[in-house]
Amino acid sequence: MNPDTEKIEFYQLRDMGRVISVATHLIRKHTGHLFRTVGLMTIPLLLASSTLYFLATSKTLDLAQNPESMGQTLPFLSFQYLFFILIAFVTYLTSVWATVYYMSLYEERGPENYDMSDIWSRVGKHGLMLIPAIIVYSIMLGLGAVLLSVIGGVLILIPFLGVVAIIGLFFGMLFVLSLYQMTITVLLVEKASIFNALSRAVTLLKGNWWKSVGVVFCSYVVVIAIAYVPTLGMTIYNVVSGLDAGVPPDPNRLRWIILVVQNIMLVLSFAGGILFHMSFTSLFYSLKEEKDRVSLTRRVQALAAADVPAE
Repeated sequence: MNPDTEKIEFYQLRDMGRVISVATHLIRKHTGHLFRTVGLMTIPLLLASSTLYFLATSKTLDLAQNPESMGQTLPFLSFQYLFFILIAFVTYLTSVWATVYYMSLYEERGPENYDMSDIWSRVGKHGLMLIPAIIVYSIMLGLGAVLLSVIGGVLILIPFLGVVAIIGLFFGMLFVLSLYQMTITVLLVEKASIFNALSRAVTLLKGNWWKSVGVVFCSYVVVIAIAYVPTLGMTIYNVVSGLDAGVPPDPNRLRWIILVVQNIMLVLSFAGGILFHMSFTSLFYSLKEEKDRVSLTRRVQALAAADVPAE
């Protein structure tokens, strides 16, 4: 397909608000290119995170079976988990950089006119600002979570308001996640400062909060829920088989498949994260053009005119 023709489809899908369709469209049409860029940047870190988590989990099972060895193994256990948290954080950072900058470069240069080095170049120029930004936003989110928990806890105690409070907390979480994701997207794409990115994100989402919540729910919450099905299935099997045998569930049962199950879960979570970040970056461009009064129709017409061969 002609690159300009593909961009026309890209703009038309986005103009109709089908931002998740845009992401799935790109994943389907450019699977190989995504693997050579986003995949090669993130998959090694993803596998490292999975392996470290498996090792730390194995140590936990050992401690559960041999409490007397806790004093000897606890320092190593702490190191394992701390190292896993560090690698998991780096994996998250890299996945955000890779997917957001992939969409940004696609927007600027068209399909497959860039490679992994272009993404890393942008990381070096401004992407590292994401690290202090996440720290600041996490502190703000933490304070907000404490406040919401206190309010929700009080409301739950009031008759007939418990269910309302739980639903409200759930949607509040989705709204906060929408704001957070839009803020880091603005930070990376527009090279904004930490607090300017937050202000710009609020402006973009004004009047579009429910659309953003829909993107969060459909492209992330549902996919992550599916990703945890293997773990849930293994847990149920472990409990049921233990009860059938007339013994308490054994925490060490089926240890040999834990790594396989965790890798399946992490790969599905990884796929969900890619879809989420790409969908939200597409939403960012859609809202940006709407707020900045950029006509997508004219852009499509200009690309269509460029495709007409000269007589």
